[in-house]
Amino acid sequence: MYGFEAIAAHNGWAIAAVGIGIVFSGLLLLSFAISQIHNCLTLWEKRDIYIRNTKRILFGGVRNGAAGQVISSDIKDISRQYFMLTQTMGETFPLPKLLKLAIRRGMTRPHYTINKLLHAN
Repeated sequence: MYGFEAIAAHNGWAIAAVGIGIVFSGLLLLSFAISQIHNCLTLWEKRDIYIRNTKRILFGGVRNGAAGQVISSDIKDISRQYFMLTQTMGETFPLPKLLKLAIRRGMTRPHYTINKLLHAN
């Protein structure tokens, strides 16, 4: 058996169709990847901005334009700022609640600052 009869007898037409489909799908995927290279390069160049925005979204970042509020390095000023935050929380307060409140108020590096206050008594 030779020629088209052999191809038909051994499922050659189905194998050829599957092969054509695989090659065509690969070419479509390659053309899509090439057409999106400019978006990937833009994402790579501005990755710091995207990472910062993603962290703000995921971790409940700063609101109401208080971004970048600078906390004084003087321990008395820092303690005064955190004292005002704790006035609304009562005599005893949980530390995680204070951290969330400090982050919501836009205070920079609240974990480090509270640790500094704890070490300073």
